Amino acid sequence: MRRVHLGVALTVVFAAAAQPLAAVDCTTIAGNLVTSCGFEDAGEVAAWFPNGGTPSFAPGLGETGNGVRGIAQDFAGLWVFAMKSPCFPVSPGLEYTLGYWVRLDVGAVPNCTAGWQQYSDLTCATPSGGAIGQQDVVPGAAYVEVRDSRVPAAGTAAMQLILDCRTPSGVFEVLADNGYAFWYRPPTQEIPTLGGVGLAALVAALGLAAFFLLRRRRAA
Repeated sequence: MRRVHLGVALTVVFAAAAQPLAAVDCTTIAGNLVTSCGFEDAGEVAAWFPNGGTPSFAPGLGETGNGVRGIAQDFAGLWVFAMKSPCFPVSPGLEYTLGYWVRLDVGAVPNCTAGWQQYSDLTCATPSGGAIGQQDVVPGAAYVEVRDSRVPAAGTAAMQLILDCRTPSGVFEVLADNGYAFWYRPPTQEIPTLGGVGLAALVAALGLAAFFLLRRRRAA
């Protein structure tokens, strides 16, 4: 009987140990299009695509929970660490806010951007343009947010977020967490119609007439 209890207890312990930490922000998920955004286990790190340098799982070192460590690679004097998120669908004409959080761990200080790669198919097999991002952020000892935005061109079906840090100054290591991509639709301004204007004018006229009628009655 004791052996059965011990076996059950060990099963529970090992099952709990196999579960990733639940400290995911990504910020704060609801409409976030980036999957595996929090790097909470090695599988989420592996779901991203290296694009220069070496990524690895960094337990306990994320902005919230775990994160990813990026070791830069030398490309003829330009040190780069970059990786692409899993593929996510987009709609041309909508504005997408892209970003992640990053901090410098050791080495030279890079410039980091939130870039994008767009595709004409939903599986991200056919590239149709991209960039490393326009808004540079210089990471320090504390986590900082790197963000940018992109309106996909006509014919775009999917995109990837590009986490990109680079410098000519030498090798570096960064820690990153909480990748995201949210779409934003600018609010439409309601243009008043002639019917609406006429109704508003009628209501105003009736209100003014009632005011003067009440005033006459009081004076009488």
